[in-house]
Amino acid sequence: MPTSILAHCTARRAAHRTVQCAAFRGVVSTALTRYGAWVSVIGSTVVFALAHGINLALIPAIVVGAINGILLVRTKSVWPGVIVHAVNNGVSTILIALAG
Repeated sequence: MPTSILAHCTARRAAHRTVQCAAFRGVVSTALTRYGAWVSVIGSTVVFALAHGINLALIPAIVVGAINGILLVRTKSVWPGVIVHAVNNGVSTILIALAG
């Protein structure tokens, strides 16, 4: 795969993940905040995890979703969650590449 195509695909994935984190944390969590911090964290975690499908990614998505929800409540920013999501995706991609 040419380097430019790889760079383009990587940039698109990064943009998609940023928008996804902003949607779940910035919209869903914020909408649920009126019911309390824990409802916000749990509700957005469930929606986030189910959006990844009922498959092998469900449990890791619950963990990452919960971490991101807690980070949002504590920092009042979606960016720490974006970083956690990016690191998680990067590590899992490397592990899959090494295993395959």
